[in-house]
Amino acid sequence: MHLTMMFDEDELRLLSFLQTFLSVGRSSDVMCLLRVYVAKLLENNAIINLVGKSTINHIWTRHVLDCVQLVVEVMSLRSKVIYDLGSGAGLPGIIVALILQNTKVVMIEKSYRKALFLQCMVQELNLSNAIVIQQNITCLEDLSVSTALKPDCIVARAFKSLEIILSISLSLTSQVTFCMLKGKSYMNEIIDAKRKYEFEYSTKHSIVNHEGVILVVKNVKSNIP
Repeated sequence: MHLTMMFDEDELRLLSFLQTFLSVGRSSDVMCLLRVYVAKLLENNAIINLVGKSTINHIWTRHVLDCVQLVVEVMSLRSKVIYDLGSGAGLPGIIVALILQNTKVVMIEKSYRKALFLQCMVQELNLSNAIVIQQNITCLEDLSVSTALKPDCIVARAFKSLEIILSISLSLTSQVTFCMLKGKSYMNEIIDAKRKYEFEYSTKHSIVNHEGVILVVKNVKSNIP
């Protein structure tokens, strides 16, 4: 069957984007795995409320493509260990782990049911590079992980404000690059965070949300003695 007959319009848009940084064969393999993931997400959504019901009809663009664009930014960092804070449904953690199979991905989620869903997806998609930690974190130092799993990149989507994310990660900020998907109030978050922290940042317009950006933050230092 011809490729264009196998995917709907939203899936084809995603496939086309994948092919800008992956081979044709690898892109198709990733799409097949993403289909499994999306099917399971929708199946469990009524029970666990993984994504908003109003976004379900546009899940491939609103959620999956939104996360895949973040993966492109993360790839350029050549990170060895990535933490996904407040992973929720695995957006972006599962998608990062699925595409970057040589990178360790640690998904941290406070909800028991969501963490259980994540663990089931790790097993079903055979993501040997992914780890799920069910914990409500106020400081990354509290996590029970080995030194080998200390992050060099932290990602977040629909989690907390930039200031809170930096506070949670304070012990690691000088060594970590943050890649986050932020909405239209991102500049307010940057201004608020600048009151407590010094850092370098860059933004790139989202291809999904015309008011949103991919926010990259690095070289973070506390302003408070």
